Amino acid sequence: MNFRSILARTSRPAMTIAGGLVIAFIDLVALTNFIRALVLPINQLTKPGGEVALRVVLSETTAATGLAGVTLWMPSSSGAVELRVADLPTDLRFLTEVGPALGYLGWAIGAWLLARALSSIVDGRPFAGRVVGAVAGLGVVLLLVPTVSDYVERVVANDVVGRVERAGAVIPYGTTRPSEAFLTSLDTMIIGLIVLLVAEAFRQGRKMSAELEGLV
Repeated sequence: MNFRSILARTSRPAMTIAGGLVIAFIDLVALTNFIRALVLPINQLTKPGGEVALRVVLSETTAATGLAGVTLWMPSSSGAVELRVADLPTDLRFLTEVGPALGYLGWAIGAWLLARALSSIVDGRPFAGRVVGAVAGLGVVLLLVPTVSDYVERVVANDVVGRVERAGAVIPYGTTRPSEAFLTSLDTMIIGLIVLLVAEAFRQGRKMSAELEGLV
């Protein structure tokens, strides 16, 4: 028995343990984001009002709108303006958190798929059908979820702005068009396409592996 074979045997359990820890962490991330996706809209129903992002820059930290209970506020950590409404109907209160909830759900699904792919790779089956399906699913999540989440947030923001303006508030900043969500999420869409190409490469590798096994 040479040194290389001894090293391979001793490093394999260490890699399995390390892979298991990484997979467990990713599963925890998936579970945490799944819970957040469920809790956000439900928790919003316990509040009388809600907030939506207007995605414009405001020079002051707060601004009056001419209507009690409706304010424009810019968090110091970001340049996005939030429209805060003290009292909203039940449907809008729920919808103000649907966009972010979709984002968390995307993180949960993506993390879960990544953990499934890593599990097969750690087990020594990098071209298993499970890996191909998980990588392809991850690509679809990256391609669609950020865009859909952003689009929903913008649609809801427009609805909230329209309602408070009809009630007499003055919102000089407005919101960006929902269609612009496709532009702001372009980077993740490109990454999603790349991941889908990787999934296709895995699929082709699996096919070639099966063909080679058939020749032996």
